[in-house]
Amino acid sequence: MNNSVEELPTIFISLAGVDRKWGERMETQLRPFVAQRLLAVWNYRSLEAGAKRRERALAAAARANVAILLISASYLASSFVRDEEVPLFLRLREERKTKVIPVICEPCAWRKFAWLAGMEVRPQDGRPLALRPAAQAEAILAEVAEEVVEFIQSLKPVEA
Repeated sequence: MNNSVEELPTIFISLAGVDRKWGERMETQLRPFVAQRLLAVWNYRSLEAGAKRRERALAAAARANVAILLISASYLASSFVRDEEVPLFLRLREERKTKVIPVICEPCAWRKFAWLAGMEVRPQDGRPLALRPAAQAEAILAEVAEEVVEFIQSLKPVEA
């Protein structure tokens, strides 16, 4: 397999800066699939120093096949998330069938946001990962990684 990073399906991890630990844990679950060259992961650490963060982030988000939204009160309070990322992800979801996976990481009033309340969140019961034992939270992130891989594999044409 000779895929360049640009040819690989891209997974965009969207998070608030204070929720970096959740982003790192999600990325750790996806890393074995990156090593197998099944997908590439983009997050804010992907930006070079001095890069125009907003423009680069939105360009990467627009190319994403899957967007994983790590939901917390800080995420919901972010004007960049509210005004830029979420509208883009919702539009891409409608136009391109980009898969958007909200993961409730920290306690927050996520059910009061119409755009989010109408989506299938992970964990499916909506109980935040932070309120669960560490192994259970990790198992849920592993399930999200499996869901991402299954979706990515469904995009590939069946070889004869």
